[in-house]
Amino acid sequence: MDFRLLGAVEAWEQKLQLDLGPRKQRFAFAILALHANQLVPVERLVDLTWPSQPPRTAQHAIHVRVSGLRRAIADATSGQNGANIITRGSAYMLKVNPLSIDVHRFRAVVTGARQENDDLVKVSLLRHALSMWHGPPLADVTTPDAAAVLCQGLEESRLAALEECLDAELRLGRHAAVVDELTTSWRNTRTGNGFRRC
Repeated sequence: MDFRLLGAVEAWEQKLQLDLGPRKQRFAFAILALHANQLVPVERLVDLTWPSQPPRTAQHAIHVRVSGLRRAIADATSGQNGANIITRGSAYMLKVNPLSIDVHRFRAVVTGARQENDDLVKVSLLRHALSMWHGPPLADVTTPDAAAVLCQGLEESRLAALEECLDAELRLGRHAAVVDELTTSWRNTRTGNGFRRC
């Protein structure tokens, strides 16, 4: 299964998109996926979902959303993918291979690229990592401010990876391609023409 947070929050089983439910349920999933294999207290889920004033039924609402996510994941793969949500006291954990989540996969590929001395391999790995981005993290489930809190440092990691990729391209003598890419990126930024991946 492929879980995506770098852009819209989605889950895919091969070519079939899994229905993770309404926006607030997908937001709960995103929090658990960002903290894969770590316990997330219900209170933390409540605080992130309702930062100013949670309703009296907030904890119950979280339980209902997590229950819906459990069913969606189980129904999608009959339990064969190894991903499930477990409960420990008043906390939840998404138990999953972290590399099935694009955020964690992005970080792992970038780390691998930084250990490479061969610029051709480095560029290939960094391009692959940057291709995982389809928009701002958690784009369809939360506000930019809340996403910044949850995804602290992630955008900076993307920009650093892009810079390292272009530096390696320059060392390979691909100056014209780098100039073209930077020009296109600049135009897209000026016209507000969407998110620039690389």
